[in-house]
Amino acid sequence: MGDQWSAGSLGETDGAVVPGTVTEGLPVNQALSIDAVFRNGVGLLREQPVMALAGGGLLLVMALVIGGLNTGIQLAIAPMVQDAGQYGQILAQFVNIGVSMAQAPIQLLITAGMMVAFGRYVGTDEVRMGDLFSSIAPAVKVLVFGLAMTIFSLLVLSPALGAIAGVFAAPDYMLPLAGVASLFMIVGLVVLIYVQLGLVLVPYAIAIDGLSIGDAVRLSWQWMDGGRLTVFVTNFVIGILGVIASFAMYCFCIGFVLQPAVVAIQTAGFASGWVLMSRSRDQIRSMPFFQRNTPGF
Repeated sequence: MGDQWSAGSLGETDGAVVPGTVTEGLPVNQALSIDAVFRNGVGLLREQPVMALAGGGLLLVMALVIGGLNTGIQLAIAPMVQDAGQYGQILAQFVNIGVSMAQAPIQLLITAGMMVAFGRYVGTDEVRMGDLFSSIAPAVKVLVFGLAMTIFSLLVLSPALGAIAGVFAAPDYMLPLAGVASLFMIVGLVVLIYVQLGLVLVPYAIAIDGLSIGDAVRLSWQWMDGGRLTVFVTNFVIGILGVIASFAMYCFCIGFVLQPAVVAIQTAGFASGWVLMSRSRDQIRSMPFFQRNTPGF
């Protein structure tokens, strides 16, 4: 292997939104750190509040609209559900799942657009609001990756799910089967968390540099070696902030700003983290965003 990734010229392709090439090997600048994620995430929010809040705001509005739509449909079919008895409850669940599935592609498109827009600003100082709505190709690739992860998750959890099914099929052996199911579930969840933490950069590699899913998985897994705890703590803190923002939204209404802000900080922080880890030190030093937000770098 040379000094550059096999797709090192991706910086010159239509798929890359940040200038420069993806450097192979261990991160040449710094590992993904809690400080870098929050400092750069807050930096982008401070410098471009409209762009930063637009993506998270769209996600929030979409969730509220879809939730209201689902409630309206459930109320409309309530008489039918009541008349149909058990089958009506099944119908209601299918409707709920269908409405949720309709939300997923739009959510993914906006999320991928945020990664592209934030990555572009971090790397070039260029603001393109249109990226929030037009990043279809990255969204499709991230969707494929998400489906693959879903299948992997089901395979990892299948022993636990099988043991749970056995509890209902053989109630006489409920206690031992429940113990086996709990053990399999704990092991499966540990494996899933470990794998997901190792692949946290995959969507950003796809969105910002247009890498193939295989290359993105390989680089993220390589660069997250030793960094999983950092990512876990970072996401844990962001999760707490998200809960606080949700509570504020229902109690004080300021959550309508806090919720998008938390989403923006997380997405911008990890987008900047990907750029930091994938570019050479000289390339990073030439980017005004890091000059402003990484003193002494």
